[in-house]
Amino acid sequence: MDKTNYVKAFFHHNKVNTGLEIMVYMADAVLNLIISWFIQVITDIMAGSLALDFRQTLYLYGGILAFVLLIQVTEYWTFPSLSKKP
Repeated sequence: MDKTNYVKAFFHHNKVNTGLEIMVYMADAVLNLIISWFIQVITDIMAGSLALDFRQTLYLYGGILAFVLLIQVTEYWTFPSLSKKP
């Protein structure tokens, strides 16, 4: 199978999965920004200049962790079926 036919077959059978994968990769990019923000928040906590208290920060981190878990599960579920072994 040549490259052109392979790409056509891939997108023909995996339109939903491909769309979800694109959304997952964009969410991963947002998560990289969130990680850098976490580092800044930790620095602010250590310096004592954070507006949130410790409990609110833990709730925020728990919500972000749940979001990361959801993204990873979606990525696993939408892995292209053509790349799986039969």
